[in-house]
Amino acid sequence: MKKLVTLLVIVFCFNLNAQTNVSGGIYTSTTWSLTNSPYIVTDTVVVYPGAILTIEPGVVVKFNQNKQLTVRGGLHANGTINNQITFTSNSVSPTAGNWPGIFFNQALSFMSIINYCNIQYANTGIRLYIDTLKIRNSKFSNNINGTAGSLGVSLIIDSCEFIYNTNGIGVSFYQDTRVRIYNSVISKNAIGINNSWYTTAVNCKLDSNTTYAIAEEDVDSLINCEINYNAIGIYDNSCNCFYKENRIEYNNIGIDMISTCSSYKCNKICNNTSYNLKVESTQNKNMANNYWCSTNTAIIESKIYDGYDNSSLGIATISPIDTLQCYLLTGIPTFNLQNPTIQIYPNPAQNNFTIETNTSDKQTISVFDVNGKLVLLQSINATTNIDASNLSQGVYNVSVTSNEGLANKRLVIVK
Repeated sequence: MKKLVTLLVIVFCFNLNAQTNVSGGIYTSTTWSLTNSPYIVTDTVVVYPGAILTIEPGVVVKFNQNKQLTVRGGLHANGTINNQITFTSNSVSPTAGNWPGIFFNQALSFMSIINYCNIQYANTGIRLYIDTLKIRNSKFSNNINGTAGSLGVSLIIDSCEFIYNTNGIGVSFYQDTRVRIYNSVISKNAIGINNSWYTTAVNCKLDSNTTYAIAEEDVDSLINCEINYNAIGIYDNSCNCFYKENRIEYNNIGIDMISTCSSYKCNKICNNTSYNLKVESTQNKNMANNYWCSTNTAIIESKIYDGYDNSSLGIATISPIDTLQCYLLTGIPTFNLQNPTIQIYPNPAQNNFTIETNTSDKQTISVFDVNGKLVLLQSINATTNIDASNLSQGVYNVSVTSNEGLANKRLVIVK
């Protein structure tokens, strides 16, 4: 009996330290299980079109130097609040840029989901090329770029954290790149948001970034955000930005304004150390209808650097001054991005069934057998009849993915 107990302890310890080396192409749908975690990416892994890589909650994926995950099919990295999925470096002493990151290369957006993931020490945690992707409840830390996009990208970020990156939200240089950020914390990066085109941030907190909280170039919106304790809150080099109902406080410089035609309305701009506003353009700037924590124009202008301090610069006009603190009184948009819900009927089904969802967004249905093999994949609408005549009798798992997230149902086929 003593020998048997010793053997069981040895086997148990062995299972605790299991690891799986992975590399090369994934051509059919595959699952990386918690039992076989951690997964060590010894050479670049490519998920090919038509295949879905599913990663179970709690799995750790470690990347050798310069090895990445390229997604051309689908990636289901759907962790939970208590069992998050981690993508990180396999280095003993990891640093930012140890591995390239996760690259969505012309993948179909509705085949992928990133939820409750931690992404660390990459060059670019998630990089997109001609795609749409939603990232939810995830943390990007110690990367060079948390995320970055390329031509034609639409990136939705909801309830995420970006911390200790060089660029929290990375650089995009294309006019049709769109990034929408909701309910997120962007903290302790060199630059919090460093984008060039079509960025919207709503209900976010940007604090303690060492260079800029946000450095914008063109066509951007910042609504109901807290911008505190940064070296520079907003570096505005744009002509089409819209800033409304933000609290810009406790930075060294609140707003460093290169642009002259962005719109600021109902913002709280005060309590910044050197200047609440620094104008660096030769043209005048209209900064009316903002709250400066005072109604005394002399006090307000003492914390504004403009043409009164340097005759080569334009002058910021602050009147009329907001005295009602309209940044608190106006309606603030809220966003509650939920997973889709699905209904299947009849269930059990025979040769066909109907699937209904609560979203009209672009979406796809994936049907897996009990062994996890993908047996059916097609795009669907809000209500779609599915031909199941080729499915054998048995129990199947049905997944619906869209820009809203992922939903699962069981399906029984009887013949």
